[in-house]
Amino acid sequence: MTEAELHIDPMVKATFEKYDVDKSGDICVKELLHALVDCGVDADAKHTKEVCAKYDLDGNGKLCIKEFAVLVQDAMHGSVAGDAPNVDPVVLSVFRKHDKDGSGAIEASELKEVLKECDYEVDDAKLAETLKHYDLDNNQSLCLKEFEMLLRDFMY
Repeated sequence: MTEAELHIDPMVKATFEKYDVDKSGDICVKELLHALVDCGVDADAKHTKEVCAKYDLDGNGKLCIKEFAVLVQDAMHGSVAGDAPNVDPVVLSVFRKHDKDGSGAIEASELKEVLKECDYEVDDAKLAETLKHYDLDNNQSLCLKEFEMLLRDFMY
């Protein structure tokens, strides 16, 4: 088990294991279709392939547990990737890259890495200030929309 898998929500892990019928460690399109239908999504094979492709970061045609966790998190916030055309694909890619624990949010330690990658060295006080400024719902992390605002401000 990877470090990222250790931080997956237990409910997401249990759901993943339930739909990983063949116990391969990945959810294929057919297994994902069953999961979507059981969750009340009006999905067919074509839609399921599209959803799978949007979350399949390694391009193997299946979802590992981290990719599945991102899908679940997005679904819980009503913003499954691709269904939210207002999100810049580059922002989404950067967000997923730095959401190391698959929580669907960028926490302080992850934000520090983002800023470091952008050549902004910050101390803990500046990090806290930056997080507070962009954390509109005051939950100590940045959702995709909040993260997008931060990146836009830093890039422009």
